[in-house]
Amino acid sequence: MKIQKSILFILITLMSLSFIIALTGVTQTDIFYDGSTSNPVTNVQEIIYTCSNSDCSSQGTLVHNLNTGNSNSITFEYPYNRYSTENNPDYYSHFSFASCYLPKEYKEWVWGSEASVEYDYHMNKVKDCRSPIDSFSVTNDNYVNEPVIVNMAATLEADAHSAFTDLQLKWFPAGYEDYYSVETLVTLEIINKNTGKVVNTQTKNLNILMDTFENVQFSWTPTEKGEYTARIKTDVTDCQCSSSIEQFSEKQFTVWEERPRNECYTILNDLVASPQFAKQGEKVEITFTKISNYAGIDYSKTAINTKINLEIRNSANAIVYSDNEIISANSDILNPKIITFYWTPTTAGSYNIKVTGVGESNLCDGKTNPIEVLILGFIVNEAEPPVVPEKYDVNFIVKDSKTNEFLENAKVDFGVLNGLTDSNGKVGFEVEEGNYDWKVSMTGYVDKAGTTTINKDTIINVAMVENLTDTTSVKLIYPNGGETLKGVVEVLWSAVNSLGHEFVIDIDYSENGFNWINIVSDVDNDGPYFWNTKNIDNDEYFLRICAEDQTTKVITCDVSDGSLKIKNEKDDDDDDDDDKKYIKASGTKQDNFLDDLFDFYNPYSTKKISVDEEIDLGIAEEDENWEILIGKILPLLFIFGIIIILILIIFLLLRK
Repeated sequence: MKIQKSILFILITLMSLSFIIALTGVTQTDIFYDGSTSNPVTNVQEIIYTCSNSDCSSQGTLVHNLNTGNSNSITFEYPYNRYSTENNPDYYSHFSFASCYLPKEYKEWVWGSEASVEYDYHMNKVKDCRSPIDSFSVTNDNYVNEPVIVNMAATLEADAHSAFTDLQLKWFPAGYEDYYSVETLVTLEIINKNTGKVVNTQTKNLNILMDTFENVQFSWTPTEKGEYTARIKTDVTDCQCSSSIEQFSEKQFTVWEERPRNECYTILNDLVASPQFAKQGEKVEITFTKISNYAGIDYSKTAINTKINLEIRNSANAIVYSDNEIISANSDILNPKIITFYWTPTTAGSYNIKVTGVGESNLCDGKTNPIEVLILGFIVNEAEPPVVPEKYDVNFIVKDSKTNEFLENAKVDFGVLNGLTDSNGKVGFEVEEGNYDWKVSMTGYVDKAGTTTINKDTIINVAMVENLTDTTSVKLIYPNGGETLKGVVEVLWSAVNSLGHEFVIDIDYSENGFNWINIVSDVDNDGPYFWNTKNIDNDEYFLRICAEDQTTKVITCDVSDGSLKIKNEKDDDDDDDDDKKYIKASGTKQDNFLDDLFDFYNPYSTKKISVDEEIDLGIAEEDENWEILIGKILPLLFIFGIIIILILIIFLLLRK
């Protein structure tokens, strides 16, 4: 009894284990390496969330938050869901974080159970990190849109853009912003152009979040008038970057000793080239602001035009683009005007975009009117290679719907492509993803057509239904009217039947389109036929093609759309008379025929008259002088009469 209980306990335990094993989800092992050295990467944080939708655009529930510790690998299990399938998987957001490496982001889709998968991940750093800096402006803190003045504070500010772009997921876990931010050093230098000395240097450290920018501001109070250059630059110092490229923006301006009076001035600011990470062949929008005023003795201002020159130079200092315009005066004396140019770089590389502006007005003649200059360092990336669309194999298999036999030489139109099926009823095409119209046609069958979406290799089976409608089409192709012909002419036609019946062909001609003379009969329907037009007179004729269905014996004809002209050159020895084929009833020829006729009725004559001569004589009789003809025949009839009378007399005497 104890043994039976033990066995029962073991069975229950085994059943329980089987149930537990059946509920095991997919197990995944992730192994991490340095992308450039392939050395193991340790202390990687793995975070996995469920997704609330298939594109993981919003955060779901936390599933795992694990760390590899001193190892470079980690194993975890996705929750088992018995309702998930390949067509209806579970979706997860998967993040991997390691210090001084770019974060990894994945959308995972999982289904099934008792499966184990293993992946190698290469953690990477960014090469040539750069933080574009633009919208650089230098403004007077005390007087809006007036030049910078000695011993009066000025604000210098710019926008520094993150070196990290293209976030793959639309969100990331809270608390991990640092992995998506870039430590960037911003440096401002102000140089006195008269002495060449740096008179002011300031720096700020920023941590700029991916796909954003930060505004950075500096303050400076000049102590000496003159010409100055303010240059602001960025240097990416983040350890997630393996190298960096300096970016800069610059302004050349005048520090005035006092506010302008009876003088002209121009202020240029906020030079921007967008997009900041442009590629060759991509249109770049260049914008900046300008204001030009004439300041009167009482400091009152009048807005004036501005002469603008735009110049873009490459790294070899060659001008690749330039433009200049007279920009109309601002609508008021306080608010600057936004100016826009466009440029499409054709070559990747480093460029300097330079804008020069000066007041343009007769109010400025003989008065102070300094120039302002903006310069922006700009980098154009190489264009990405064109994406080669994936192609898919599409095969048609065409069969008879009744016999299930493969149909050879069926025509298949697929999009703009077409082909004929082989002996196995197959024809194939290679196409890109998309929607395609198709049609299958074959003599003796009803056409089949449809539309299909191609996003993978596809086989389309087509069962063709026999066409039970008997239709015949006969068409004279050439000559079909209006042609001038001579010599041997190639006659072309088309004769087809929907059920594939065979034809024999007759070709005829006619002077009036009603009375037809046969050229050739019962020729095979495989054309062409070569017609020797020298056998008929030069004239205008109609041509007819007739096809006799060898199954139904029905004859279908097609007449030329118009008359055609026969025009052959005559030989030198031809008779000039158009009726040369007829015998003339004159001269010795007529006499010969009369002699022949006498011999024909003389049973004792050894001379034979031909049938041709009889026919020719009949033709001659229609054309010759009847009086002459009768005059020659009457004596002959008289002789025949005497002979008959003598025969009758002899016959009567013998009876007595």
